[in-house]
Amino acid sequence: MLERLRLPLLLVTAWLVASLFLGPAPLSAEEEGEEEAEEEAKRPEDVNVAVAAKVDIEEAAATGQVDVALTFTPGEDIQRPYSIRLRLMAFRRTVVNLDHAPKPPTVEWRKGQPITYTVPIPLPMDVKSGADMGIFVGFHDPELELDLPPRMDADRQGQVRELIEFSMPDLGALTDPAQVDAILARAKELASGGRKTAAWNTLEVGLRRATEDEVKYRFRDALVDLGAFTPAPISPIEQAIVDGRIQDEKTRYLRLVSGRLFDRQQYHGALRVLEAIGGKLSEDARGAVLGAVNDAQRTERDITDLRVRILERVTEEERALVDKKVESLGYTKKLLEAADSLRKNARWAPARIMLRSLALNAPERAVAHAATEMQKQVEEAARAKAVGSGDSADSP
Repeated sequence: MLERLRLPLLLVTAWLVASLFLGPAPLSAEEEGEEEAEEEAKRPEDVNVAVAAKVDIEEAAATGQVDVALTFTPGEDIQRPYSIRLRLMAFRRTVVNLDHAPKPPTVEWRKGQPITYTVPIPLPMDVKSGADMGIFVGFHDPELELDLPPRMDADRQGQVRELIEFSMPDLGALTDPAQVDAILARAKELASGGRKTAAWNTLEVGLRRATEDEVKYRFRDALVDLGAFTPAPISPIEQAIVDGRIQDEKTRYLRLVSGRLFDRQQYHGALRVLEAIGGKLSEDARGAVLGAVNDAQRTERDITDLRVRILERVTEEERALVDKKVESLGYTKKLLEAADSLRKNARWAPARIMLRSLALNAPERAVAHAATEMQKQVEEAARAKAVGSGDSADSP
């Protein structure tokens, strides 16, 4: 009889060991295909926003940049934190990438309420005159790492749609004196009309296109003659760059301070500093600031680890309590009950120390096993508390 049972028992044991170390059996190709199909079905095909744009191509030929007035009109309240994909393409290849986070962020966009702002796009001087140019727009979901086109009837290139097409103006070398005179006259006209910023851009492009020193001196002198004037308002993309660099430096310094506090075992102070960083990064992620999602996730992991460390800290009084209980109760079921009482009162650190000691030293296997299981519950509860609430984790 024992011989008959030996083989099935060995098979069962082998199966249990394999399950423990190898985990669940891999999905079949058919099951994987079904899961991928379900995920694909959940993904949106586009963003319910129509986009329009206005540009002055004639002025772009003089100033060397296209000022694109973008208007986004949501077809519904937008719930996702999208960033904007804005591309200048030549022959359907990207030559200028101006991806940015819009202001206000898309989570604040409401149905039928247009969002309008202007983005200056510099024209690349190495693209030949007459090339087919296009301005394309799309959306990016940084949380889902998903690119999506706007919902509108326009030519599509990948996950972006075309807003405007035009021919590349001539920004090549200036060899004709008549061209030089025309550019200088146009800059003077713009300055007389109170548009000194546009005049400056026109002269700057002319200076870059000039090949002869004499012509360069003419453009230089014209720039000097413009005198002082109010600079153009900072663009949304430039503002995002400035804000990002300031915030990066603040975050770098605060992480340095948090690290010093951590090294001195001042965990509560380190936690508070990290929570301040995490709050700002979460706000940036909600506004689809580029790179903020990964930074926020990294900071949240650090915050959770610190909260767990705080919850698991054992004070001198708690350690004395554990030693006293072990001495008076021994490694018995009564010590298990004492640890359970600590667990129910959310005193995670002494409960974990007591249970770990009991699991290793209890002479009764049933008590040791129960201590091991309860220790897992304590650790899971402590981590759940750390993830769910910073205030309770930080209380001394």
